[in-house]
Formats: sequence, C-alpha cells, structure tokens
Amino acid sequence: MNLTDDQNWILVCAPDDVASASLARAWGVSESTVSHARARIRRYGWTCPVAYVQCAECGEWLTNDRTRTPRRRYHDACRMIETARISRRHHELRWATWDDEKRKQVAQGAQEYAAEAQEESRKAARQHRAPWTDAEDAILVERPDATIAELARELGRTYWAVKARRVLLRQRDE
Repeated sequence: MNLTDDQNWILVCAPDDVASASLARAWGVSESTVSHARARIRRYGWTCPVAYVQCAECGEWLTNDRTRTPRRRYHDACRMIETARISRRHHELRWATWDDEKRKQVAQGAQEYAAEAQEESRKAARQHRAPWTDAEDAILVERPDATIAELARELGRTYWAVKARRVLLRQRDE
C-alpha cells in the first residue's frame, strides 16, 4: 500500500522520536509501509521529479513519478471503473467471434443459471416486496465484485430483485 502525499509530507516533517508504529495505527496502514517510506525518504530525500496528470476516468489531478513511464493513470476508485469497462469490451469482442450456435448455447446457459439462482434465492428470501433500505443499497454499491447470488443470500432478497436494484443504482450514478 502506498501512502498519500499528505501522509508522506507528515513523515518528512515528523521528528525521529515519533514511532512508525504509532503513525501506522493512526493512518490504518501496516507498520512496514510507514517504515519503508521513512527509510526511502531518509535514503533518497523528499524531492523527486513529480508530474501532475489528470485521471483518465474522472479528470481530477493525481501525482506521478516522472522518472519512469507514468503508470498511474487512475485514482484507485476510478481504476475499478476502467477495469470493468475493459472486461466488458473483452467480452463483447469475444462474443462477436462466436457463431450463432455458440451464442445460443452461452445465452441458454446464462438463462438456466439465472432461473436456478432465482429459484434457490426465492426459498431463502425474507424481504419479499419490502422497500429497499439505504444499508442494503450501500452493500450493493460497496461490493461490485460480489455475485448477484451471493448478495441475494446475504440480503434475503431474490436473485432478480437484487439484479434489478443493482441496475437501477448504476443508472442513478451515471
């Protein structure tokens, strides 16, 4: 994990008697992260060539080390959005290479999976037609990598209810 620019500045200004462990606890990072950053600053100094570039997703500024090719093009949250976009594009290209028979097989498999997941989730659902709470919406937003079936089990909702709510929340964000 990398420290933020503000945390690095605090390390530069902090006296030597301030323990790395106490800073790590205050920032919620591992002690080794703070110790390595502190050692790097002592060894190489605070200054280094820095470039400020705009995030390729949101357009806000972020810092880059100019000594190498700027690898950091996104904020951490924006990187997840870009990764999903690349993945979606990959699936679209793969779909385009398949013949009609293969497409039918894949679509039928997806429909069968959805029907099975709906039936399984319907048995465990305890929130039938109940209004969605802010806490449930937060779970859907905070866990984009979780499968719909997992979220349905966790929330006590049906597969299709969770899928529809997730789509609605994504449309609201756009």
